[in-house]
Amino acid sequence: MFDQMGHFEPITYIAHAVVGLLSLFAALVAMSVVKGGSHHRKFGWFFVAAIAVTSATAYFFFYQRPTGPFEVLGATLALYFVSSAILSFKRYDKVRKASHIFFAVILILVVIGLAALLKQNFQIPVRVFVLVTHIVLVVSLLVADLRFAFAEQVSQQKRVSRHFYRMFLTFGLALASAIGNIMNIPVPMCVAVSFIVMTCVHYLVVKSRFKSDMAVA
Repeated sequence: MFDQMGHFEPITYIAHAVVGLLSLFAALVAMSVVKGGSHHRKFGWFFVAAIAVTSATAYFFFYQRPTGPFEVLGATLALYFVSSAILSFKRYDKVRKASHIFFAVILILVVIGLAALLKQNFQIPVRVFVLVTHIVLVVSLLVADLRFAFAEQVSQQKRVSRHFYRMFLTFGLALASAIGNIMNIPVPMCVAVSFIVMTCVHYLVVKSRFKSDMAVA
């Protein structure tokens, strides 16, 4: 099967790289323009589509050349991040509970897989850091999803904050993957660091900005 599909691999790598770089450009534009405006939505949807393509090609790479679980993990988290970001808004409330219960199941499976990897690599400090960072993030997102799914009312500010945070995480994951591959640095380490950085950016910058906007309003 590999021989039959092998000729697709170079094309897929090129598509993955090109679309990945375009996704970073789209994300930067979406973050720079007026939030909620037409340009924000257009470039935001382009970013989501690009992430879907890069995730699909990442699954293909793992199928072709299984090198480790982090290709599948990264692709799964990227799809989860953008999906939950989109479903944060009120117009999707009819599917909020069911979709986030589905997300919770996926995250529980991810945590189980990460815990198994942690047990296997407990003697390697760098891998412990990467795995613990992923576990802490995924567990916190799992709790947030369950609270969001069963909440009777969710304020617009919390919806927007949730949307931004998950899009930040997606952008960080994509950027870290690009930096790791270009600079020949282990991608899982880059991704783990990006999760910490993007979390700090969200909570230190975005939340304070929301508070200022609310005070002005």
